[in-house]
Amino acid sequence: MKTKKILIGLALLAVTVPQFVSAHERQLFNVGGTDYLMVVGSLGEPVVVDDKTGVDFRVVVADPADPTNSSASGVKPVTGLESEMKVEIIAGEKKKTFDLTTVFNSPGAYKAIFFPTVKTALSYRLTGMINRTPIDLTFACAPEGVKGVEDKTEVQISAGVRRLYKNGQFGCVVGKEELGFPEEGMSILGLHEKVTKEISASAGHIMMQIPTTKTAAALVLGLLGVILGLIALNKSKRKE
Repeated sequence: MKTKKILIGLALLAVTVPQFVSAHERQLFNVGGTDYLMVVGSLGEPVVVDDKTGVDFRVVVADPADPTNSSASGVKPVTGLESEMKVEIIAGEKKKTFDLTTVFNSPGAYKAIFFPTVKTALSYRLTGMINRTPIDLTFACAPEGVKGVEDKTEVQISAGVRRLYKNGQFGCVVGKEELGFPEEGMSILGLHEKVTKEISASAGHIMMQIPTTKTAAALVLGLLGVILGLIALNKSKRKE
């Protein structure tokens, strides 16, 4: 019975949560006279706040017979780019550069691991050298609901770099709250902000219960006056 309830809960979750983009973007470039197919996305999509992910970057020399297919029989993986290129991860005004590392047993595949801390849009800027030609390319995630459109328009990117084809997309970072199950999730940053807010509110309440310095001094003087008055009254009665 318990297993049945869990399965029902998972089925409802699949229906009610938003459908997130989970794919990669592929672009065909002519770099220094050679056609290269580049596939860019994120590891383990959908990318969720506080979960391990990373830039997923794959490069092959395109198959002339099927240039937009990274699995075509004539493709040739491009190796050695871990020492030639870097990736800058961009989120709004925040930027951080990472080294690319190779993927085990996957020639032409590279990655850069990171942990997203907030729900945000990301861009991956890849810079360096391919085929002795300077490269500066930016790939941006697609917000929920945006569909990648095939684009065959040729675009001159820079000297020696020309884009021939573009298609697909990869998703932006989503919040834990949107995918938490069976309990609603909360990010580390969200938890920190909630705890800080509650501590601040509690501290303010406590401070309201404590008299200010001037008020405390007035109370002490008032109490001292009462004590002196009682002493004087007691002496007066003794003289009588």
